[in-house]
Amino acid sequence: MVKKILFASLFLFVISSGYASAIVTCSITAVGGVTFGNYASGQSNPEYGAGSVTVNCTFTTPDTSAPYSIEMDSSVTPGTYKLLNGGSFINYGLYKDTGYSLIWGTLLSGNAMTGLSGTGINQTYTVYGKIPALQTFSVFGAYTDNVTVTITF
Repeated sequence: MVKKILFASLFLFVISSGYASAIVTCSITAVGGVTFGNYASGQSNPEYGAGSVTVNCTFTTPDTSAPYSIEMDSSVTPGTYKLLNGGSFINYGLYKDTGYSLIWGTLLSGNAMTGLSGTGINQTYTVYGKIPALQTFSVFGAYTDNVTVTITF
């Protein structure tokens, strides 16, 4: 039996680090949840998906660009995110790259997307998802999770 896996939504938070002499504005303007294809219990190959986060940051007086970072939940290593269906779960990871090697996590874990610079236009970042192979489960149906997205500027 095959199951359709969905990554339902991303929660949004914006945190300011406070520049005393500047006016900084950042917002998440759009979120496209990570969607996975069908995943069979015990599947021998990983399942991949993608979503997106669109951010708009403006930094004025005295500078003309806004440095910021984007965090995802509090994951430190792949497999700590869980798609849920009742009491059943499937582990997955979120990544910053198409090679699925750069974990997307928090500033504290050292895995946030950093060094970003806003100029007042929307900037879209792809979120890559991976369900590792060989996971078994007994509950069939849609599995979902909610992830918190935080912008720090």
